[in-house]
Amino acid sequence: MDDKQNCNFIPETFTKEDIHYYLDNGLHEDTQIYLENCNSIYLKNIQVNDILIGGIKVLGKIKIDAIHTS
Repeated sequence: MDDKQNCNFIPETFTKEDIHYYLDNGLHEDTQIYLENCNSIYLKNIQVNDILIGGIKVLGKIKIDAIHTS
């Protein structure tokens, strides 16, 4: 199966050098996230191993500097 098959916005000529242009995105650090216990916290305060609504376990955090990605 071609990995690009379900990504209509990625051109056929996509290379790893294009990754920031097409795939960098995220949520603002002040976005409220809901934990499994229905409490909400800001995304910037979330910790690895927190459990989100739906039983989703936080495995890691990545901070993207979107200013210098093009």
